[in-house]
This record gives sequence, C-alpha cells and structure tokens, in this order.
Amino acid sequence: MAIRQVDFARSLANGRVGESLIANWFKRRGYSILPVYEKELGEGKGPQLFTAEGGLIAPDMLCFKGEKVMWIEAKHKSVFSWHRRTQRWVTGIDIRHYEDYQRVEAQSPWPVWLLFLHREGYTAEPPHNCPVGLFGGDLPYLVKHENHRHGNWGSGGMVYWARETLKKIARLTEMVGDGTAPLVALHEAINIETEARVTSVTASPESQERIVARQLRLMDL
Repeated sequence: MAIRQVDFARSLANGRVGESLIANWFKRRGYSILPVYEKELGEGKGPQLFTAEGGLIAPDMLCFKGEKVMWIEAKHKSVFSWHRRTQRWVTGIDIRHYEDYQRVEAQSPWPVWLLFLHREGYTAEPPHNCPVGLFGGDLPYLVKHENHRHGNWGSGGMVYWARETLKKIARLTEMVGDGTAPLVALHEAINIETEARVTSVTASPESQERIVARQLRLMDL
C-alpha cells in the first residue's frame, strides 16, 4: 500500500505540473479556474464527482469565462507514443477514467475536454522526432475518433487518439510564457542553447519548440 501511495504521489506531482501550466494558459485568456484536482491529496485517489448513482472520477478542473463553462481533464506527458500498426503518433488515457468522464458530461450541463500537454520532442525509438505542445478535443468528438484501445496498460486498459485527430491548441512556447521567475531562467537557457546551435536568439518557431522541450526536460519542469 505504501508503494502504491508513493507511486500515486509521484504521478500526481508530475501531472500537476501540466495542470498548472494549462490552468495558467486559461487564466491568461480570461478564464477563472476551479481546481477540482486539489480535493483528494494524501488519500491516493483522484478527484471525484458524487452523483445520485455514486461517485465518478472527475476531470481536473472547471474553467469558466462569462457564460462559457467547461470541464478540463489535463494530462501532462513527456512524449507521444508511436503506434506501429497505424503508423501514427498517439496519446491516451485510462479507459475507466474515459468512461467516467463521459458520464460526467451526461450528468452535468457543461462539456468535457481532454487536453494533453506533451513537452519532449524526441523519443529513443524511431521515428525520433515527435510533436510537442498542447493538444486536445471535446469528448463527443474524441469518442468518434479513437485510434485504438489496448488492454495491457492502465487499471482497465487504455484508449488512444492519433495526433492527426487532435486539435493543436497551443505551442509549447506559449504554455510556458506566463512571465514568472522560472520562465526568466528558462529564457536564459533557451538563449544559451540557441546561440550555441544557430548563433542567433531569433530561432524559427519550430527550433524554439525543440529547444523549449529540451530545456523543460533538463530542468525537470
């Protein structure tokens, strides 16, 4: 049990980095955030929504601006996975969570969006260069555009989506651009890396994406 609690704590700590970056991205666009993921710390559980039929795994946060309200499930991941059978970059979530999110959407007046923040643009397995940034979609769309399912991962299997079916919502450089102190250090690291590789701090957007991804990995952000 102690090991499982430690594993959960590590996963939560890693996930909350992505949730924080995603929450800040929404806030910079005028949204207010109710962070549901703060509720079950120390209990080895994710956030829950209690209904007349019982408890459901809840998305991480509720975002709202004016009359626009949505549930956001924020997944923070290092890299996409390469699915050899379909020859696509894919990302996914636990099937049990996925099914509960569909029930949450059915029982609440607000849509559920799944967002995936991928921060590293290189994998050890070919093809090596994979996408980085914030990707996602709303549940009704994602339900119709699953790439595949696999029973060997997650508590009850995993469901995956291809990069091609996900909307790219933001570049990785946009996700860390909140003007905080860590960003200053990150920019300094980017400038050093850029000068060393291209002798200029005016790298292309694609180069900046790769540099930010590398620095996030090195700085463990």
